[in-house]
Amino acid sequence: MRRKGVAEILLILIISIGYVGTLVTVSEFQKIDFETPVEPPEADFQWGIDVGATFLYRLRVSVEDSGWSGVEYTFPFDEINGTKVIVTIVSLPDVSELSSADEIDDILNHLKIECQFLNQTQISPQLISPYTPLMWIQWMCVHISRAFLPIGGWELLDWFWRDAPITDDEREGSGYFSKRYSSFLRFGYNVMGIDYETGWQTHCSLTNGMPLVVEYWTLDYDTELNYLRAEMRLIQ
Repeated sequence: MRRKGVAEILLILIISIGYVGTLVTVSEFQKIDFETPVEPPEADFQWGIDVGATFLYRLRVSVEDSGWSGVEYTFPFDEINGTKVIVTIVSLPDVSELSSADEIDDILNHLKIECQFLNQTQISPQLISPYTPLMWIQWMCVHISRAFLPIGGWELLDWFWRDAPITDDEREGSGYFSKRYSSFLRFGYNVMGIDYETGWQTHCSLTNGMPLVVEYWTLDYDTELNYLRAEMRLIQ
């Protein structure tokens, strides 16, 4: 069987392309840019903080009532506003092999810190019954632990996920988000349902991976408590 020559193959190719649409010349065909897989940025993860390091955070809480229920809602935990919490690094997981988004959960959920009040009273990591002042402090300490991130791979962490939280327009979804700025990485996770939203985020220092601020929020349309926000901000 005779093999087709190069010129003959090109002619058949041109005829085939011209049959399904506008004729594309060989020179134009050569300019077509076929999409190639995007390689993830390289990373060399390491911790920018040491076990034993201590930091001081201040808690702020607030609530907003849109008024749709016709009932004014008073936030019951105003007493914890301004509470200062000492955070001590007690354990840091190995991050040398971190290379995929699927592995980040192990890093986030590793309990890296211990928390205590200024009077040295220890704050247990075991959450007590919900909707108590101490529970909110415990919950924020959990998010602070999650928010300590390794350095050496900010481009990769930014590349893993979408830039912003899931929005009202997308309804019913969940996932991480991250966006790198000049001095910090905005990183977090949110869940969006039909009648509720909850999530947390941090502004994490690019210098040492320390959370400058950690926020938690929850919005529930089924109660008078429409929008609750808690924030732990680094002060020392």
